[in-house]
Amino acid sequence: MMKSLIKILLIEDDAQDANIMKLRLERAPNFNHTLEHTTRLENAIERISRGNIDVILTDLILPDSEAKNTISKLKDKAPHIPILVLTGIDDENLEIEFIRSGIEAYLLKSELGQSSLVRMIRYAVERNQLVKELQGKSDDLNRLVLLDSLTELLNRRGFETILTRELAWSRRYKTPLSAFIIQIDDISTTDQTSKELILKHASKTLQNSLRTTDYIARLSDREFMILLPHTKPDPHIKITKRLQTAFKNQPVCFPTGSVILKTIIGSYPIADPEQSEEQIIKAIYASLTTGQKEHKKSMTARK
Repeated sequence: MMKSLIKILLIEDDAQDANIMKLRLERAPNFNHTLEHTTRLENAIERISRGNIDVILTDLILPDSEAKNTISKLKDKAPHIPILVLTGIDDENLEIEFIRSGIEAYLLKSELGQSSLVRMIRYAVERNQLVKELQGKSDDLNRLVLLDSLTELLNRRGFETILTRELAWSRRYKTPLSAFIIQIDDISTTDQTSKELILKHASKTLQNSLRTTDYIARLSDREFMILLPHTKPDPHIKITKRLQTAFKNQPVCFPTGSVILKTIIGSYPIADPEQSEEQIIKAIYASLTTGQKEHKKSMTARK
């Protein structure tokens, strides 16, 4: 359930930009919030230490900190508070790096309107509540219901739970949503011990290759599914290549030697969040057909 009052910490040293943000939030209809403003990172960290903050809005360049140092210190001092970067730096590589480090969003000041700002804040706070809820389910029964015992990833039910919530947010906040499916090439003849080693290795490879805000689920002995919030169709090819490269560069090690896992990857941009969960999961599986064709094409080219 959405918090009735959202407590915001704004870290911005440019007085004009800070006033613009304050006015946008004050004039937003039905947006119940409080806002505290500071111009320096050290003051922000002191305020964070006293607690009772729901979301952080921060510029990258501050009088006492710059870019990577700003985000690193905030993540260290506020690991469970969503961080939205507000910046004038239009740098795709920097955006990817920060998103992968765990910030909620990288927003350009020049493109940020009132409705999109409020929408992103609400989404970040509500999503953070869900993450805390899932992390709090530490008893054996809830772990059995939502998590895969071998890899500690989501299981099918956990994935469907997240998908339902993300679809609702996508409809409400008009945010893009994408999904990927990764199929490990046939390991059905592998003994159980080796199979478990492969699955654990694959899960770690995926976790190291994706953002901390992405959801990964193990669906079977061969298949993993990924849900990527705030992801448009444009970067799908890049993400696919990144995953392929990760599996190629990180072979699984057995006592008898190392093996590169062969994967088939499909992707599906969820353009219509009004689709049912069942329709979307079917479409994600159907995307494997394209992935299989690409896989066969690459295998033929190597011969």
